[in-house]
Amino acid sequence: QVKEYKGYSIMGYSNSSDFSKDGKLLATSVDRKGIKIWEWPSAKLLVTLNCQASQIRFSPDGKNILVYFNDGPEVWDWEKNKKLFDLKGYEEGAVNTVRYSNDGKYIIAAGENAIRIWDAITGKQVKSFPVKNEASFADFTPDGASIVYVVQQDDHDYLAVKDWKSGQ
Repeated sequence: QVKEYKGYSIMGYSNSSDFSKDGKLLATSVDRKGIKIWEWPSAKLLVTLNCQASQIRFSPDGKNILVYFNDGPEVWDWEKNKKLFDLKGYEEGAVNTVRYSNDGKYIIAAGENAIRIWDAITGKQVKSFPVKNEASFADFTPDGASIVYVVQQDDHDYLAVKDWKSGQ
């Protein structure tokens, strides 16, 4: 059975979506029409955040949402419809991917010239790893001890794993 989610115009399209870890919420980013948070599976619209995003991710506890658009990553309290902070360090349009660690304590982003890690509660940058050219992807390993990332160099993509706390 197909559920219809009201609130999209025919001209809009979803750029990104994410389910909360408990499976009770669905976030969708709609072209220039904000981020919509839906109750799942009832399709009840809970809130529309007044921001744009090409990537969205719920925090593991479902309380916050990580938003990325051209002007950089941001963290929002979706229930209060309030931006908590910007994640500093990248120029406009320079981020390829953003992710939370499984424990929700950290946020990682991959982009031009660096991989950056921030404290997810304060927004303070805790690590930055320079890369040649561009990092197209980064994520934490399930235990959070290491990061996995892809860098582009000499017309090839290379996968790397690093203990992010020690830098090894």
